[in-house]
Amino acid sequence: MTPPGLLAIASSITLLGGVYFAFSTFVMRALAALEPSSGMAAMQAINRKILNPGFALLFGGTALVCALIVVVAALRLGSMS
Repeated sequence: MTPPGLLAIASSITLLGGVYFAFSTFVMRALAALEPSSGMAAMQAINRKILNPGFALLFGGTALVCALIVVVAALRLGSMS
């Protein structure tokens, strides 16, 4: 049985991967099709909207939990010897 924390972090990583995929596949292509000044304005608008508590929690929380998993795994590995 998978621990709930591991399932939660796997879901978060999958969600972030989807965000990165969509951004690199669709958003960047759409921005490249615009005039440079329009593309810059659109990217600035995206940057303003992405800075919100939900994205910050997903982005920062995923990184923190991954780091915590590494520490816990290292401590467990050390106690096995």
